[in-house]
Amino acid sequence: LRATRGAGGVWQVDRFAWSDPAALEFEASGAFDPANIAPLRALSVSDARVVFPLATARYARGVFAAHGFGNLALDGELHGSVEVDAQGVARLAMATEKFDARDPAHDIAVRGLRGGIDWRREGVGDAQPLAWRNARFAGWSVGALHSRWQSRDGALSGSLDAKGFGGTLRGHDVVLREPGSNGDWLRGKFSLQGMSYDSADGSLGAANVGAEATVRVSGALAAPRIVADAILRGGQYLAGSAYVELPATPIAARLDATFDANRWNIASFEWNDPGVLEVAANGEWQTTSPAFPRLRVDLRRADLARATARYARSWLGTRGYRDVSADGDLRGAFAFDAGRVREFSLAAHEVSFVDGAGRFELHDLDGALDWSAREARPPTTLGWQRIEFYKVPFGAARMHVASDTDSLRLAEPLAVDVLGGQLRLEKFIAQPASPRGDRYEASFAVVGVQLPQMSAAFGWPIFPGNLSGGIPEIEFVGDRIDFHGGLDLYLFDGHLGVNGMSLERPFGAAPALGANIHFENFDLQQVTSAFSLGGMSGRLFGTIDGLRLLDWSTVAFDAYLRTSGGGRMSYKAVDDITGIGSGAPSMQTIALKLVNTFGFGKLGLRCRLRDEVCTMGGIEPLPNDIPADDSLAARGYAIVEGAGIPRIDIVGHRRRVDWPTLVRRLREATQGQAPVIK
Repeated sequence: LRATRGAGGVWQVDRFAWSDPAALEFEASGAFDPANIAPLRALSVSDARVVFPLATARYARGVFAAHGFGNLALDGELHGSVEVDAQGVARLAMATEKFDARDPAHDIAVRGLRGGIDWRREGVGDAQPLAWRNARFAGWSVGALHSRWQSRDGALSGSLDAKGFGGTLRGHDVVLREPGSNGDWLRGKFSLQGMSYDSADGSLGAANVGAEATVRVSGALAAPRIVADAILRGGQYLAGSAYVELPATPIAARLDATFDANRWNIASFEWNDPGVLEVAANGEWQTTSPAFPRLRVDLRRADLARATARYARSWLGTRGYRDVSADGDLRGAFAFDAGRVREFSLAAHEVSFVDGAGRFELHDLDGALDWSAREARPPTTLGWQRIEFYKVPFGAARMHVASDTDSLRLAEPLAVDVLGGQLRLEKFIAQPASPRGDRYEASFAVVGVQLPQMSAAFGWPIFPGNLSGGIPEIEFVGDRIDFHGGLDLYLFDGHLGVNGMSLERPFGAAPALGANIHFENFDLQQVTSAFSLGGMSGRLFGTIDGLRLLDWSTVAFDAYLRTSGGGRMSYKAVDDITGIGSGAPSMQTIALKLVNTFGFGKLGLRCRLRDEVCTMGGIEPLPNDIPADDSLAARGYAIVEGAGIPRIDIVGHRRRVDWPTLVRRLREATQGQAPVIK
């Protein structure tokens, strides 16, 4: 050490040499003022040689720990020099033949680093190559990198070529400055070719990515602002249940966002797939979950035929709409904040949706909807040429919609032609910002629907007459519809009521329907005629409680059909009822040749369906406990009690019947011909 204390107590260090050959060697000179808060005035270090990991253990462990890098492990040898003045570092030059660094706590690892950097705050430094064998930063792995950098007035500029994610990353006109400095501290033009990525949980992925982008990064290192303009060319992308395969034709995208503590604050995002999909958005995205606490999306244009096929096919498939096709032009916007919708608008032009599974069709939708939780919007109209739900066709209509800050609602009742009658929508209210989530209320009436047309649409036996009735209140929350107040229908010269009805996932995967049904005073002659059963007269009453359909297949109910006041039945009716109960017609008595009809005093048939087994009963209530081995079969149960002469009683013996077998017997009975008596 050779140093002189000058006037004012400032020390001038002419030479400070340190020689620890196994760890640290350097030559230095400088000046410092012990009385100053920042005592260092100048420092020049040359011929520095640092050998790790011993240098860390002897000299730097405390420094690294103080800056949050207590687990940093370094291995290799560095050579370099540094110059510092009152304004800070003026020059830094480093070089290495081989150097490794890793810090598990920060998920940082660099292996096989070689080359050097010659940085100068002012002037031009020497161009230096810099490369590594592989590296990892915050879960992102980068393969071999080759780059070349040159310092110009405090900024490093250069180019790079890196292998990673199965492809290549290239950068040119890249400029690096000190993070946190004014303006951009990173900017450059980058290209990706053939790159792929797969997140650890499999929720995010990409393959065969091709893109060119101009990137600018500014702000603090802990909360950088990233502005990127990109052109994408092909590739496959996965985000949750959404899978997208882009074409080779260019698609433009722009992102302006700030990343801070696992949250992206997106000032703007734009996507321009010419002629297919044009979208702009802003909001927030939490990287630790798929949630968007705040989001606004402006759909500037969507050509539904191409946009659905390109962007929505897989997402729709996971929700049970694999075979949906779309057409027309759609524009609109929606915004939500803190999990609640704040506004949405829709403008449709010749829009059509067709479900290949036959659940719904919508043709030539035109018009608009507009709602905001912040202000009342002007009234709108929305119309269509044809709608079809489960093979039931509805005619053209146009509805007038009013809007306030709480809801969208029908401005006037809407009448739609259906099956020779009308569906009258008396009320419809949508509450997008309801605390319970999306909520809808409605009431409707059905007037004069022709049952023969409905029967043909559903593939049922042809019912005579017409159908009228209504539901005073419908509530739709999420993917569940509850029908409050019941449904009243008038058919077969009697009344049918449905209550406790609910429908889950009506157009999704495995829709589920629950209801209780009762009917009274049905004309048995009309019923048996409609179902091609043997002719019967009298009045039929019944209940079907706890009805449960899953994917439109019956899985549970408690049914009881009965007559009141007796009636008459044909010999074919006797045969059909016998076949349903036992599976084997048995009309063989000579007496049957002598008469066409038979009187009966009572008729009753019960079925309790559970787990594809129907527990059968007749006029009397079902026993509380029926053995699984059907040991009660010998006692039988009365289905029909005859009246008059000749007298016919029908008794069932099988208590437990396989449900598919019973359905087959019913089908055979309703489709068969009258028996031939010899």
